[in-house]
Amino acid sequence: MKISRAGISDSGNLATLAIQVWLDTYAVSGIRQTFSNYVWDELSPAKFEKKLVDKSIIIFKMEENSHLIGFAEIHFSSPCPASPEITTELNKIYIHQNYQGKKLGIELLEFIGRELKEANLQTYWLSVYENNVRAIKFYNKNQFEEIGELFFTLGDEKHRNIILKKKLMS
Repeated sequence: MKISRAGISDSGNLATLAIQVWLDTYAVSGIRQTFSNYVWDELSPAKFEKKLVDKSIIIFKMEENSHLIGFAEIHFSSPCPASPEITTELNKIYIHQNYQGKKLGIELLEFIGRELKEANLQTYWLSVYENNVRAIKFYNKNQFEEIGELFFTLGDEKHRNIILKKKLMS
């Protein structure tokens, strides 16, 4: 298993994995038009290409035998709604469903922590859908602290997300 920085040539694989994980997580009752619109607009290869050239975003990919099995997307200019002085957001951490439960998410979080500490950052934040119990348990086990809420808009719907922060140990 190898973790490295993603490049433009990874955009198609990142988009495919993102779509698969997103649909497995949120489209549990089937596909609706709002889901399709979100996936094609926000998780396309073109969208990932834009992120990969943006200097305020880093995407780390996790591969096994040259297959993408996970990734983390970090935004460095994203003020936390509950604590605006924290500007580094873990925007996505996605692991292929066949690799979930194998502690690869922990390994990716530890890698991110080392990278952020090397950049002299002390705290970062993320948001998680309130009904994503599996993810909430994962973040709680990994010393994230709840600090607020925000609402994710999907079409005409608003979905409550919990805001969590993580302090990096010295």
